[in-house]
Amino acid sequence: MPSASLPLSDRVLDQLDEVDARIRAALCARVDLVPAATATLHPLIEEILDCATGGKRVRARLVLMAAGAPSSAALATAAAYELLHAAFVIHDDVIDRDARRRGAPTLHTRGAARYAAEGWSAPDAAHRGHARAIIAGDLAMATAYSLIHTAAAEAKEAGPELLRGLDEAVTATTAGELMDVELSLPPGTGPVALGADSAEQVSAAKTAWYTSAAPLAAGGRLAGLAPEAVEALHTAGMHLGTAFQLQDDLLGVFGAPSLTGKAAGADLREGKPTPLLAAALATPQAERLTALLGAVTAPVDGQQAPGREAEIAELTAALEDCGALDAVRARIDRLGSAAVEAVEGAALPPELAAALGDLVADLRERRA
Repeated sequence: MPSASLPLSDRVLDQLDEVDARIRAALCARVDLVPAATATLHPLIEEILDCATGGKRVRARLVLMAAGAPSSAALATAAAYELLHAAFVIHDDVIDRDARRRGAPTLHTRGAARYAAEGWSAPDAAHRGHARAIIAGDLAMATAYSLIHTAAAEAKEAGPELLRGLDEAVTATTAGELMDVELSLPPGTGPVALGADSAEQVSAAKTAWYTSAAPLAAGGRLAGLAPEAVEALHTAGMHLGTAFQLQDDLLGVFGAPSLTGKAAGADLREGKPTPLLAAALATPQAERLTALLGAVTAPVDGQQAPGREAEIAELTAALEDCGALDAVRARIDRLGSAAVEAVEGAALPPELAAALGDLVADLRERRA
């Protein structure tokens, strides 16, 4: 079947291998800048590629979907947002002390194991693993900027807005990550108060902006859509991305690790300020939930305690029993409806409007 006759979402999938190729080429070009460091950088490049290629590639798909017709600028932009995602993920795994992602050890965990095998003490190996991940994330982000500059040069009139869009996404996500850190709960305690608005603001800034709002707006600019249509795509993307993060929060607690690729209860161990937790603390069971959360987050000898599966299972059951799970599911549905409403009346290509509707319909069924 000719590619042009396929549905928009299928045509986008056909372009993802080229996006991966752009990412690899851009990262390898970084190595060429410092020939003396080739032997050191090449292994790190491969580790970044593990994080930046394959998988769902949500951001690349949204760029290409909104851009419509494939172009070199659209592919470079899609690659830029996937590399940006890799940078944030690598750093976020260090911040959250996550040991697994996509069912495999995270970059800093692999690094720590490597350094331990070389004879470094456990604390020094862990430190060097963290350092390696920070450096990898920095390199991925620098390469994302290089790609967006390439896209901007090719896009001509849309170029300045492409650059501004990526820059705003980086700023928003950085602020959201800091909010996430600042609002996390002290180990062994429960929160005095965690408002639903504050918790959702973290999700919107940390995830929605760069995951869906900025990629959709970038694609719309590349397609030559009117500013009002681009703004509608950005608004829809904020709703859609926030719903995606709320669903991610639910999967992190209630999802099967075999499907999510992450350890169960990781956000609970870290006391993350999720809307799920905010919804739970607004119920009459808040006092009991606070005590359960304190038992999960309490450190041992000043360190985050492993295990505690029984405590996590009890807290997970309580989060469902108190109605928080249903409350967040209802909020996801409302955000999906808001995403659809945001583009109603906007001058979007019919295929794009239909594809956005399909994304909303698929959101509730997401399992990983």
